[in-house]
Amino acid sequence: MKKEFWGFQRDNGAVGVRNYIGIISAMDNVNPIARKIAENVKGTVLISDLFGRKMMGTNHEMRVKAFTGLAGNPNLTGVIVVSLHRPSAASLAEPIAALETTEILAAPPVLSPAMAVDASIKKSPTPELTKNAAKITNTAINVAETPRGMVNSPSVLK
Repeated sequence: MKKEFWGFQRDNGAVGVRNYIGIISAMDNVNPIARKIAENVKGTVLISDLFGRKMMGTNHEMRVKAFTGLAGNPNLTGVIVVSLHRPSAASLAEPIAALETTEILAAPPVLSPAMAVDASIKKSPTPELTKNAAKITNTAINVAETPRGMVNSPSVLK
């Protein structure tokens, strides 16, 4: 069996065959915003769920573990957490950052409710939202331009 394949070597030693940026929706009410980012920025994938607010105890812990596991996928070069509420963003960003397998590519963009209204209802983004979208787009372009190369197969495949 070949011990090399075309892929992407991560800084932590992991390897991936894809090079995506995950757009994580930390709250259900920003799913439309996160979806728009993923639809409009090539090289991004949406990671969301139907709930997220008012979860406590085991339900919250399971949700954080699920998102953290998805964010740790070696086919993601990094993630951006989108939220209207800084503590909600931090509840996902902190465990993901602790993985040391996936980079938080931008400080979690926390959108004010007014920005969310602009983005999802009026379809006319505010300057701050436009700045965050430009940052995501530039990061995605840089990731997309990263060349795939020959990497050693992980020990699991040997």
